[in-house]
Amino acid sequence: MSSELPEAACGRVELTVRQNPRGRFLFLVNRTDDEVPVPGLDGELLTGTAGADGTLLLRPRDVAVLRQPHG
Repeated sequence: MSSELPEAACGRVELTVRQNPRGRFLFLVNRTDDEVPVPGLDGELLTGTAGADGTLLLRPRDVAVLRQPHG
């Protein structure tokens, strides 16, 4: 089984993907007590925090949602 998460986030961040006519939605949950950077995911950040370089940053026990266009 492969994951869309970068290696450093595997085992620390839970990823669930859902789709509807408006796009593909990535729900990311930090299951740790540490901040976890999640680089390399493209999309519109609907909830969550990004660093100055655009990297998604999940604070301890934080949740983020990204929307990606179909295609």
